[in-house]
Amino acid sequence: MTNFKGRQISYKQHHPEKKHKNERQCRKIEFDKEFVETASCKDTKSRSAFDALLKFVHPHDTVYVQSLESLAVSIVGLQKIVEQIFEKGASLFSIEEDILFEPSTEDSKFTHSNSSLLRLLAKFESNIIKHRQALGIADAKRKGAYKGRKTKHSLSQRKKIVMEANKVRSKKDKIRVRDICLKYKISHSTLRRYRLEI
Repeated sequence: MTNFKGRQISYKQHHPEKKHKNERQCRKIEFDKEFVETASCKDTKSRSAFDALLKFVHPHDTVYVQSLESLAVSIVGLQKIVEQIFEKGASLFSIEEDILFEPSTEDSKFTHSNSSLLRLLAKFESNIIKHRQALGIADAKRKGAYKGRKTKHSLSQRKKIVMEANKVRSKKDKIRVRDICLKYKISHSTLRRYRLEI
């Protein structure tokens, strides 16, 4: 096992039923602090242990995880977590994949390339998802199964909103475009779209 600078911090998911092949190796490491997450890796908004870890971690520390799959369910999600650890000046080491991610330094070309590859894969995954969604929508439209999001206002209502907005001539008017948007609970971009449709 490579010796890293700073403190050795463990972050793992609480899965008693699941055992990793490198669990014994992980036990041999003397961690300065351990954080056990009870929330699922799918739940990115309520990870109390990970939030506590981010408050605890310092520059030059190394965060150990059993495997990358315990951190996120997608490359995009993994990239966000890695960047959060980088912002603290710390590194991330996955025992199962035997891979180190650390903030960019002059002598860390290999690990920097890993981070760059992760960003590239995250962008690729995001584009693939968008492409699949577009193909799915196009296919559903051909079959007549896709109706899209329901319009908030009918055609006559949209005309009324546009007419009210067009009456606003200057900022000196008592009623402004912002007030009309608030009245009908729409955004300025929606109002612009209504104007193009009418």
